[in-house]
Amino acid sequence: MGIFCVFTYTACIIVPIDLPGFLEDEKIEDIYADIITLDDRTGDELTARNRRIEGINPNSYYLVEEIKIEKVETDEDDEEEEDEVEIEEISNGIKFVTAEGALSSDFDQLDRVTGTRIPNLENENTYYIVWKAQPLLGMSFSYIDTDSLPAADLPADSGKETAGANGIHLPPPEETYYLEFPASIINADTRVRVFPVSPPGSSQEIDFSDGNYIIELKGNNTITDYVIADLNDDGEILLDSDEEHPKSFYVLRVTIDDNPPNDDPPEGGRFSISVTFDIFDGSPVVNGGLPLTLLQSELETEPALPINVNNAADFDTGSFKWYFNDTEIGTAPSVNIDLEDNLELLLIGTHLLTVIASIEGIQYSAIMEVVVTL
Repeated sequence: MGIFCVFTYTACIIVPIDLPGFLEDEKIEDIYADIITLDDRTGDELTARNRRIEGINPNSYYLVEEIKIEKVETDEDDEEEEDEVEIEEISNGIKFVTAEGALSSDFDQLDRVTGTRIPNLENENTYYIVWKAQPLLGMSFSYIDTDSLPAADLPADSGKETAGANGIHLPPPEETYYLEFPASIINADTRVRVFPVSPPGSSQEIDFSDGNYIIELKGNNTITDYVIADLNDDGEILLDSDEEHPKSFYVLRVTIDDNPPNDDPPEGGRFSISVTFDIFDGSPVVNGGLPLTLLQSELETEPALPINVNNAADFDTGSFKWYFNDTEIGTAPSVNIDLEDNLELLLIGTHLLTVIASIEGIQYSAIMEVVVTL
């Protein structure tokens, strides 16, 4: 009886890397290099890294103050005594963060950062303070739907909307919306810059030189940010009375809905479904309750099934995805399911509608059961 031995050799292929490449790897840098210093006034969501700040929200606007630390020796008259060393802090001023994450002295360079970091900072003898534009939580805004810019204050019976974490949300106007900034946030030093988020566009500053703080809002199906800051005559951020925080750095997001997807909706809006997407437990709240029961005979007479998310402004722009069973059917807060292209929805049984959207990059999903019966 013979004995056979089989030897198996395993080889590993290692991609060579030179020393500069090794040292420039960000993970290696964070281990072997120093990191920048962030002041306590910076938000907890940001992280200090080697020559950069991580955790930037690409939907937000930021200010950064860079402060240099220098040692200054003071001469002593007595030759036997050593000179004292004092620490001197020198601020390079509060800068606006640009789309590239650079620091700029110009308000017109402020933008949402493309990415999640502010790079090219200094590790040694420097520390940084970062401020994020804050929402105007709980502030009431007056608006009117009319065909021309009001000459003075809006009338007392104008519409009122209270700002939440995602600003204010308005239905589509019949004419044009005009919104008035409250006197509590506007003064002679206030500058306001407009950032079209959806559809995207170039930012521009609002001219308040005539003393009229009423602005024309964008039209249907738009999301727009209004960044508010108090600046001096040189365009520098003004500080509060304690000289520790910006006097004013706010953002108001205004979301205006689109017109309903069907100009001639089904009689009584029978199949117009409104959904509130609850991010806390992932459960959609649908008018009429769930599961949603539809009659096959009625569906066969309709061209489409429109569905709209009521609280779309709570989610990241462009993050929506809709699925009918396993097929993607839309990427907007509202979808109009064409029943001629989705005949499966006419079949007797239970079908699944799934909506996915994100908040600050974190995805949430909800599933709706649609039951078709005879």
